[in-house]
Amino acid sequence: MITTILRINPDISQTANDWYTDKFEMVRDCFNSFLRAGGDKTELLVILDRCDTHPEYEELVKPYAKHIRKGNWGSKRATIEVMYELAHDVATGDVLLFLEDDYLWRNEPRAMQMLEEATNHWKLTSPYDHAGHYRMNHAHELHPFDYSNGLSDVWRRAITATHTFATTKEVFEQRREQFYYGDHDWQQFTYLHINGLTIWTPIHALATHLAKNCESFGYDWKAEI
Repeated sequence: MITTILRINPDISQTANDWYTDKFEMVRDCFNSFLRAGGDKTELLVILDRCDTHPEYEELVKPYAKHIRKGNWGSKRATIEVMYELAHDVATGDVLLFLEDDYLWRNEPRAMQMLEEATNHWKLTSPYDHAGHYRMNHAHELHPFDYSNGLSDVWRRAITATHTFATTKEVFEQRREQFYYGDHDWQQFTYLHINGLTIWTPIHALATHLAKNCESFGYDWKAEI
């Protein structure tokens, strides 16, 4: 089973693309796409950062959430630490999915099952195929992967990713101090890579970050809005 730990903040990121001007509409569409992708079958833990004056966010997730943690942390680093606390103290799933609120999921009801199988195999994955991997002109190791549902894909070994990623509970507990390393996502994943744990991402992304010029290639993501 997957435990999803979702972080929500009512402010639109400075790096967001121009598909939305209203943050709640963005979060609502991303969350509904997550549910359609099988997220409704995961154990859902939610962090609401500075949402006290925005009750619509709690109303959106409450029917599905096992646990909601509310606070006024006001910084990404602080909520990441809360995310890891919940992973250690509350999560019961064998696989942990750490999810930011601005990720739109592919219309594939088996996506969570696919991510779970891939994570159990690779140990550290992201559902997001970062467009920057292609612009950096890095050579990446590629491997085919067959899912139990009859579908298949090619996964790439990546150097870094965002703070939307999945790992097994066992690996997280074994390397918990390493996951806390650095103030930025690239620092965390570079450090994990140096210590022998590399993240893998699917060529056909299961989800995309709604960041400007960083949407995953090869899929009509706007059709999911």
